Amino acid sequence: CDDRGVALVYCELHAHWDGAAAFVAYEDEYCDTPIVRLSVDKDTCVSERVGIDCSCFSLGGHHFNSRSCAEKMLWLRAISNVKVKLRHGAANPTPTDLTHYRSAVTDHAEPLNQTKVARHGPSCSPLLPSTGR
Repeated sequence: CDDRGVALVYCELHAHWDGAAAFVAYEDEYCDTPIVRLSVDKDTCVSERVGIDCSCFSLGGHHFNSRSCAEKMLWLRAISNVKVKLRHGAANPTPTDLTHYRSAVTDHAEPLNQTKVARHGPSCSPLLPSTGR
């Protein structure tokens, strides 16, 4: 992935830890090979592209496009929540905290999954990948 190209990537946002979080993009749905790793701190620039049904946003100078405007809003909300924790110096999350974070994301992602299945059939990949990490 060069600085002028476009690539299909699979991303995940890691919880805050020791004053920073990570936004990682992988080359495929198995998420074995990271191709971009962005450090997210309280000062990381996040912006939304505005337009009719626009699904574009940027993070730390990198541009991303989600599958829908609703999915973009989920990404932006999750990133914002992490940045709030960083801004307020929240302690590192416990395993219970991580379970709660993941559950909250699942609750918001489920309606997006149902909408995708209704539009495109069940072949769409999940919004929230396995918890293997």
